[in-house]
Amino acid sequence: MSKGKSKRATILDIAREADVSPATVSRVLSDSGYPVKEELCARVRRAAQKLNYKPNIFSQMLKGVASKEIGIIVPDLLNPFYAQLVSVAARKCVLNGYAPIVCSSYDSSEMERRQLDILLRQQVAGLLFSSIDQSGAFLKELEQPDAPPFILFDQVYEGFSGNSVSFDFFKGGYMAADYLIQCGHRRIAFASRVIDRSSRKLVMEGYQKALSDAGIPAEENLLLIRGEKGRPEKDENPDIHNGRALARMLLECNPKPGAVMAVNDITAIGMIDSLSRQGIRVPGDVSVIGFDNIPFASMVTPALTTIFQPALKTGQCAVDLLFEHIQNPGLGPEQIVIQPELIIRQSVRKINEP
Repeated sequence: MSKGKSKRATILDIAREADVSPATVSRVLSDSGYPVKEELCARVRRAAQKLNYKPNIFSQMLKGVASKEIGIIVPDLLNPFYAQLVSVAARKCVLNGYAPIVCSSYDSSEMERRQLDILLRQQVAGLLFSSIDQSGAFLKELEQPDAPPFILFDQVYEGFSGNSVSFDFFKGGYMAADYLIQCGHRRIAFASRVIDRSSRKLVMEGYQKALSDAGIPAEENLLLIRGEKGRPEKDENPDIHNGRALARMLLECNPKPGAVMAVNDITAIGMIDSLSRQGIRVPGDVSVIGFDNIPFASMVTPALTTIFQPALKTGQCAVDLLFEHIQNPGLGPEQIVIQPELIIRQSVRKINEP
C-alpha cells in the first residue's frame, strides 16, 4: 500500500523540533527584528530546513508581511523581443526571492487596464510595465502614495520623470534608413502596423529625418501603415500576419521601391516570407532591414540586417532598477536610455543609383 502525501510542516512542528515556542519560530522566520538569541535562531533555522518548511506567502501577506510578488506587463509574449525581456526579468525576480506574475495585454488597452487593476489589488511589491496606452492615463494610478515602485520600459512618455528604461528609437530609425541610403537606395518604404505607440512613431520620424538629411523627397505612398488593429483570427503571430499584409501593399506600389524598412524584425520576416512566395528576391529585387535583432533574425534566409535593441539588457536594467527602489524607497528617479547598434547581414543589397 502506497504512503499518502506527507503533511506540510507548520510553525508548530518547527517549534516542537527546535524545542522553542511558536512565537519564537514566527519571529525568527519572519525576520521581524524582534531580539532573539543567536543560538535559538540557529536551532529554529536548522529545524525549518530539516522539516523542509515552506512559508505560505498569502498567509504572510494577511499578517502584514510585505508582498514577495513582482508584476510584469508586456504587450505580446508571442513577440520574441518581449519573451526574451520577460525571461531575464522573471529569472532575476526568483533569484531575489520574489514570485513574478507575468501578464500579456495582447495589444489590448482594455486587457492592459484589467491586468494593472488586478496587480494593484494583489498589492505586488513592484511592477515592470510596457504599456500600449499612449495617453499615460495609467500613470495617475501608479503615482498614488500607496502604489508600488514601478519601472516603465520600452515605450517613451513625454513629461514622465519617474523610473524608466527606454531605447533611442529615433536614432535607431535614423541609422536604419541612413544605412539603406549609404547602400545606394533612394526609394525606401517604411512598413509598420498602426502608429499607436511612441516607439513606432519615433522610429518612423528617424526614418523621415534620414531621408530629409540626404535630400530625398518624402513620398506619401511609401509609408506603408496597416491600420488594422487587433489580432489575426488564425493562430498566427500578429506581426508575421501584418508583415505578409504589408508585403502585398509593397507590391501594389508603382514603381516598386528598392528597399523597405520594417518597424520590427517579425514584421520584416513576414514580409520576406510573403515576397519570396511571390517570386520577389530579397535582396536581389527588394532590400529589407528590420528592427530589434531577435534571435531568429540571423536564422532566416537571407539573414536579416537589422537594428539591435537589446531585449536582455533592457530586462536586466529594468529589474535591477526596480529592486534598487524596493530596497531603498527614498532613492530618486533614474532614466536609462539604451543606444542602438546596426547589425549588417545579407538582406540589404548595395547598388549604384543616380
